[in-house]
Amino acid sequence: MLMLKLASAFALMGATLALNLDDADLPRPLCLSNNVDKGRQRSRDADAVICYHGKYDVENKSGDTFGILSQTPCGNRDKVSVDCFWMNAPAFFMAYDDGGSDNLAYSIDTNKCKYDSYWRTINCGGN
Repeated sequence: MLMLKLASAFALMGATLALNLDDADLPRPLCLSNNVDKGRQRSRDADAVICYHGKYDVENKSGDTFGILSQTPCGNRDKVSVDCFWMNAPAFFMAYDDGGSDNLAYSIDTNKCKYDSYWRTINCGGN
């Protein structure tokens, strides 16, 4: 009976630790996804919210089409810097590095923006 109580106590401690993990301590894809969710909460009306690790460019960075939301570390083993930002049409995001789930997470209004996985671009309000 004591073993069962100890096992339950350790399970509860593990669950508590998991709930208290900072985003930066999570695996990179989950950290990116969580930061997109947080960015979407802050920029509900944005056409796109993007979090990316790597070199990138955004065309049309005017005050009403682009804004930085956060620059945060992500990754439990290999912390990297991730930029999170919002975009409104007309704007165009182009990733110069890998666009996999370790580096890119996004939330887009599919009526206004399109993601091209081959070119690693998000085009809002353009052709």
